Amino acid sequence: MKIALSLLGALGTVLAGSSQAATIAGWNFDSSPPTGFGSSSPVVTADTGSGSFTGFHASNSTSWAINVGNASPNAYSVDNWSVGDYLQFSTSTAGYEDITIGFDKLSHPNGARDFQLSYSTDGSNFTNFGSVYTVDAASPSQSWWDGVTHEPNTSYAFDLSGITALDNATTVYFRLSLTSTVNANGGAGGPLLTSSTRIDNVSISGTAVVPEPSVSLLGALGMLGLLRRRR
Repeated sequence: MKIALSLLGALGTVLAGSSQAATIAGWNFDSSPPTGFGSSSPVVTADTGSGSFTGFHASNSTSWAINVGNASPNAYSVDNWSVGDYLQFSTSTAGYEDITIGFDKLSHPNGARDFQLSYSTDGSNFTNFGSVYTVDAASPSQSWWDGVTHEPNTSYAFDLSGITALDNATTVYFRLSLTSTVNANGGAGGPLLTSSTRIDNVSISGTAVVPEPSVSLLGALGMLGLLRRRR
């Protein structure tokens, strides 16, 4: 009798329950520092979960560095931006659906402003998501992050739950690519935006895939039938 009640209780949980969003992979650049600095392209493993952060800049003068983060000790800092340069984050979403990505970003007044988020499941073919987003400039009214106070107006969030190709995938890739040479102050920055842009608190999230109720129902009814036959 206790077993039967347990089965019914478990079935009720499956039918009525819902999963909460969970962080699949996250980077705050605190516990997993980069393997390369200077002009070396970064390779940064996720601080939370499993994933990798890389990037590409056409300029050999690009400096990949660590600076103070948004309410955290470290953020990643990159300068010398030209159109097409990008930051890229990848992870597995196996067992998850309704994928979202969020991050904090801030630029020097002469740094990069206009970016496009794109996604891929093979690392080669990328699809743009949404419109171009703009990054604020650090200024007297919006100073650089101090590592203590969180600046919410420098946070960005994108809901890709409608992109089913990202659900339960072996690997997904997200790129943040520069689309123009307008600087963060809104002026013409020339072909190369020499000043830095910082990124911090990157989080790729999703909800755990819940088994179809019909599958669970058949399993539970089968177990109940077996118990009744044994009686």
